[in-house]
Amino acid sequence: MEVDPELSEVKQLRKRAGLTQQQLAQAAGVSQSLIAKIEAGHVDPSFSVGKRILAALKSCEQEQEPTAKELMQTHVVQCKKEEPLARVIARMKKHGISAVPVVEDKRVVGLVSERGIIEQLGSITATTRVAEVMSDAPPIIPVQTPRSVLASLLQHFGLLIVGERGTCRGVVTKADLLGKL
Repeated sequence: MEVDPELSEVKQLRKRAGLTQQQLAQAAGVSQSLIAKIEAGHVDPSFSVGKRILAALKSCEQEQEPTAKELMQTHVVQCKKEEPLARVIARMKKHGISAVPVVEDKRVVGLVSERGIIEQLGSITATTRVAEVMSDAPPIIPVQTPRSVLASLLQHFGLLIVGERGTCRGVVTKADLLGKL
């Protein structure tokens, strides 16, 4: 559960967001002198004013947060449902990846992953096709999705598809988030 920041943290949050007191005041619809007094601990604003200031800080912070478009990998190794699984596994090894989106008619229809392959290892033969081991498609997210949302989704999914109307423009993995810290 995310805890809301306290008004005593306004100065730290403002500086972390790279804002001047004047810029924060404008964003919150208050005076610069009120921001200065709050930061100095000389005034305790009303609840509604404090809420507006914290909302303005959060909004500025989200605007600066990297998006899926900035974090995604645009070279996406893909496969088709009817491809031999052995060929896809070879591609996964070659590129050092653990999952491959399954695409039909430019739409993501599933996912082949190391985990899914291992779960079905006993039934895989030389003639096994991708369709026999693929799982449901991972979430398809818009390019403007902020990093905080990506991080939350990646706690439950191995990769996210960045796209529009079911098409794949890129992928985001945990490694992509860690690589941009």
